[in-house]
Amino acid sequence: MEITLLGTGTSIPHPERASPGCLVCVGGSTILFDIGSGTLKRLAETGRSYLDIDFVFLSHFHPDHTGDLVPLLFAFRNPYHPRTGCITIGGPPGTISFYRGLCGVYGTHVEALDYDLEVIEIGAHLEMPDFSLTSIKVPHTEQSLAYRVEADGKSFVLSGDTGVSPELADFSRGADVAMFECSFTSDQEAQGHLTPATAGSMAEQAGVSKLVLTHFYPVFDGCDIRSECRKYFSGEAVVGTDLMKIKL
Repeated sequence: MEITLLGTGTSIPHPERASPGCLVCVGGSTILFDIGSGTLKRLAETGRSYLDIDFVFLSHFHPDHTGDLVPLLFAFRNPYHPRTGCITIGGPPGTISFYRGLCGVYGTHVEALDYDLEVIEIGAHLEMPDFSLTSIKVPHTEQSLAYRVEADGKSFVLSGDTGVSPELADFSRGADVAMFECSFTSDQEAQGHLTPATAGSMAEQAGVSKLVLTHFYPVFDGCDIRSECRKYFSGEAVVGTDLMKIKL
């Protein structure tokens, strides 16, 4: 399993951080978790093609997590670079309505042309040939999900946007890598988001081997995020950056 952070920022434009997006390559499958603005540019910088994507899994429907979905679907229709293989777009309850809403605005520009498009709403478990995917609701929006990918004895948890959640800590238990959002400093806590302290505490409860922090607002510019997290987490703590790669 190879994980590439495509966007470690938020809705606020930042010169070094795209909006949230994470690429996971496992077996013969190429997966995008969230697809915020800037994700497709970062994907191109990895040398991988947007035509290689097999799955897009959305954690929730906020624009900073979905902003490049329309450009992706529009690119698939380009007659000189057409998509031919099947792609699955999945997410929490409401994903089908979300896609229909995009079709209502953009019409045929986001509809499948000469390829198969499957839009699904993910339950607790999805079993695929290359990986298994489980999900759990987290406290951010009514629909927000965290995901856990497992393959070949390795596991990766992606929190999406979330507030403090004992359930997420249990869900992450024993993961090789957990990627938790970390939106604000401890003196600027916001409901539905984590800080270095709360992210570290949850990872410690879960007993994960490596914690990767992401989803940074500009308030963190110049801050020592890792040191704050390490006060609460005894494992390996990593401050995520765009295009960072992690191999399991």
